[in-house]
Amino acid sequence: MLTLDHVLLAATGPKQAHAVLDSLGWAPSHGGELSGTGLANLVVPVGVEFLEVLYPTHAAPVRSSLRSAVVAAAATAPGSLVPVGWMARTEDVAALDEVAVRVGLTVTRHTTDWPRPVAYRLVGLGATLQHPWRPVLIAWETPPNGRPGTLPAAHRTAPTGITSLHVTGDADDLRSYLGESLDPRVRVSPGTRGPVRVEVATADEHIVELPVRTRAE
Repeated sequence: MLTLDHVLLAATGPKQAHAVLDSLGWAPSHGGELSGTGLANLVVPVGVEFLEVLYPTHAAPVRSSLRSAVVAAAATAPGSLVPVGWMARTEDVAALDEVAVRVGLTVTRHTTDWPRPVAYRLVGLGATLQHPWRPVLIAWETPPNGRPGTLPAAHRTAPTGITSLHVTGDADDLRSYLGESLDPRVRVSPGTRGPVRVEVATADEHIVELPVRTRAE
């Protein structure tokens, strides 16, 4: 089974991203610029998982489909953090190669120093923006205890785990793309927007929804 690994959230900028996280009692463990994308990130540990907040940098604009998607998503709810993508994990690197061949995509390998060295492989980065309900597939070469979700963060109210991700899209296409069962926390309904809401449990037994709903909604 493919497991929900992490959710990508869009913000308008670092000030807004930090303000929303602070209002929830959450803090990032680390972050930085993502080379060649015109974006920077903040990594927010959530139990053993994590949320990755993306926002555009002030550097010269980069022609990046992911940057465009982040800017567009953030504009829909500038007072919150908005789901813009998601990643599903397999622990079997060979299985990731098989999926790539089946769907006609390439496996790319990435390494980063972050606060600690990590290595991982991806399928579908960029390509999934054409079918936003599809996840990017990830296989970590780094053991579970060295992955981003395990890093310390100065939360005031600790998030303990992602309880659900709501995705609108083509369920048949998603099943064909994945080729295997999906984490039951991912709930798919008809539509075309892709991820629309993520729910996170906290240590004080609350559920936080992102984007945060306003009274009018």
